[in-house]
Amino acid sequence: MFFNSKLFCRLSCKALFGKNHVPFKRMLVFMVAGPFFVLVETCNRLGLLLDEVLFRAYRTINVSSPVFIIGVPRSGTTFLHRLMARDSENFTSLKLWEIAFAPSILQKKVLLCLGAIDRLFGSPIASLITRIEEKLLADFNIMHRISLFEPEEDGMLLIHVFCSSYVSFVFPFAEDLKPYWYFDDMVPETERERIMDFYRRCLQRHLYVFGRGKRILSKNPVFCPKVQSLCRTFPDARILYLARTPLDTVPSMLSLFGYLFDVFESKEAADAMRDDVLAMIHHWYLYPPAQLSALPAHRKMTVIYDDLVADPHKVVCSLYDAFSIPLSDGYARVLQGETDKAGKYKSRHAYSLEQAGMSVEGIQKTYRDVFLHFGFPAAGEEDTPVV
Repeated sequence: MFFNSKLFCRLSCKALFGKNHVPFKRMLVFMVAGPFFVLVETCNRLGLLLDEVLFRAYRTINVSSPVFIIGVPRSGTTFLHRLMARDSENFTSLKLWEIAFAPSILQKKVLLCLGAIDRLFGSPIASLITRIEEKLLADFNIMHRISLFEPEEDGMLLIHVFCSSYVSFVFPFAEDLKPYWYFDDMVPETERERIMDFYRRCLQRHLYVFGRGKRILSKNPVFCPKVQSLCRTFPDARILYLARTPLDTVPSMLSLFGYLFDVFESKEAADAMRDDVLAMIHHWYLYPPAQLSALPAHRKMTVIYDDLVADPHKVVCSLYDAFSIPLSDGYARVLQGETDKAGKYKSRHAYSLEQAGMSVEGIQKTYRDVFLHFGFPAAGEEDTPVV
């Protein structure tokens, strides 16, 4: 078990003692979150080490035919992930509490035991956590609903080894973190193997507790640059790639990233990294299709966002058929219910090209090959909503 201590120390020194002015908010985040991070990671590492003594049999579990949902952020990956996660007969996914605070088997069992005790008394602790979440995350939930008790992006497990692009929001230094944005191309092979081995062990631990005989269902936009590594680590993986027009994803993603940077850093940090983020989006659009072209048909599928939201039932049924996944009558009814609701749904996340400092013409020029590859219509060719 490793930790990228060299990168952690370099970024910490750069953040706190860099040549440029250190924002007060950054200092506050380090003072409050720093000790908490150290405490949590100490517990996590102790739990992971004890697993090797108490539950070593987890290593024999096969992560069989996992399904990975990838796509540029804001492409509908969360919607599809949580929809498919309701098929508990076939799938199991990691929830946020497990990803952040219980990567080890021992931690999972302890927290599950505490949860069972809480339920005996009417779930007062779970209810309190839910109320705190709703209050603290009210603004963020408009853009992306998040909860400790919901399935979430298990790529965040890699924060535990400090090998994740997620740390960009706390350490806004693109030149240092760019290898994780272009994972297969820029991270050395030996390091890629160590990172992916840690991730695979985490999935084995999850299956040991929650899902022996089930498939892992994983949703991670940050896995777009990891397609080659995913296929090497999981030779029978199924990969579903979601694509949505850049006219929608780019302003929505910049809005979300701007919010996150402002929480942890500053709006200036978001502006400084914007060009790097736009280049990253371009890579995440076109790299996965290029890699998936070599996979057999039964292991890949590309879905256009508009098709998904128009008829979730049809898309998911096609996916199950392509991946040879049995569809129960009960889950088919769930899909039909979601299809009935899909036409009535309206996102509360308001964003605009102007707020993002972009224009329709600029996006169409920057992502011209993306529009051509996926056949996305240019603005004016259909009623493309940019709100």
